[in-house]
Amino acid sequence: MLLVDAGTSYIKILETSTNELNIFSLADFKEHSQLKADYATGHNANLFTQAKFVNELVALAKGAKSIIKEQDFTILDIGSRDMKLIRFHNGEFEKCDWNTSCGAMIGFTIELIMKYFNKDPEKICDTDMSFDITCGLLGITKFFDNISKTTSIDEGVSALINGLAKFTWQFAGKPEKLYLSGGLSENKIFLSHMRKLVKELRPLGRTVLIEGLKDIDKKHIGAEK
Repeated sequence: MLLVDAGTSYIKILETSTNELNIFSLADFKEHSQLKADYATGHNANLFTQAKFVNELVALAKGAKSIIKEQDFTILDIGSRDMKLIRFHNGEFEKCDWNTSCGAMIGFTIELIMKYFNKDPEKICDTDMSFDITCGLLGITKFFDNISKTTSIDEGVSALINGLAKFTWQFAGKPEKLYLSGGLSENKIFLSHMRKLVKELRPLGRTVLIEGLKDIDKKHIGAEK
């Protein structure tokens, strides 16, 4: 069984028979275009025309529920293009939200700036400086305005990420405990800034939606039997 989370920038593919996970850039899709997925989710799921499509919020909710054993929790998934929020209470789905406008391009913005200036998130300095921003693309404007004056590139990158971290925390409802998924849940400096805001931060990596597809697949097979 081939399960695919086809995001805006990266595509995650899991072969369930071997449990082999392959992650590659969307730019490299042509090299993998012959793959025949069984289930697909994500912004670019339509690239896998033969697959059964699963809504991203559904995949996130089911993936989070299969991983997290608590009755009450909030999970925020931050991708290249948008943010997705799921909340469970007493073991039941309570709320979802999806930000594709103000939260647009947060993951992409951070990755773009890092690559443009050849910066390693493991080595970016921590700072209390923060840009007041609610959008990745507008954040780029503030970043370049500041580094053209007195702010160093490293501090500007950190301040940009700090501002984006504050916005994501506010979008999540300012919880004291937060599960985080997506590529940014593996970004050291982003996590550092988030931990200033969230008392208990639990990063889960970028395969939570894949876990949701696994859960859907198991239930589908069970129903057929």
